[in-house]
Amino acid sequence: MWLGWRDVLVFVQPSTVIAWQRRRFRDHWARLFRRAPGRPAVDKPLRDLIRQMSSANPLWGSPRIVGELAKLGIQVAKTTVDKYMVRMKKPPSPTWRAFLESHLKDLVSSTSSSFPR
Repeated sequence: MWLGWRDVLVFVQPSTVIAWQRRRFRDHWARLFRRAPGRPAVDKPLRDLIRQMSSANPLWGSPRIVGELAKLGIQVAKTTVDKYMVRMKKPPSPTWRAFLESHLKDLVSSTSSSFPR
C-alpha cells in the first residue's frame, strides 16, 4: 500500500464541497450547450451587403446576387444569399367584395341573358 496517504489528505468544509458540485454542474451544462462545430457564421457586413443588394434590386434572385458578389471577390453560397435576402412584401389580394364590385356588370349581364323572355 501507499505509506504517504496521510500527507495528501485535506479536510474541507461542507460548503466547499457544495461549491465544487455547483461549479461542476454549471460547467457540465455550459459544455453541453456550447456552439457545435460546423459552418462558420457569415460576417455582419456581408449580411448587410446582401440585404442592401436585394432591397435595391428587387428583381434580382439569389444566383444574380451570388454572381455580383463573385465579381467583387466575395465567394458565398446561393443558400446563404437566400437566407439573408430581403423578402419583398406582396400586395394584398383583393377581397371578395372588391372582386364582386369589379365584375358586377359582367355577372348581371350573363345572368340576364341566360333567362328566356
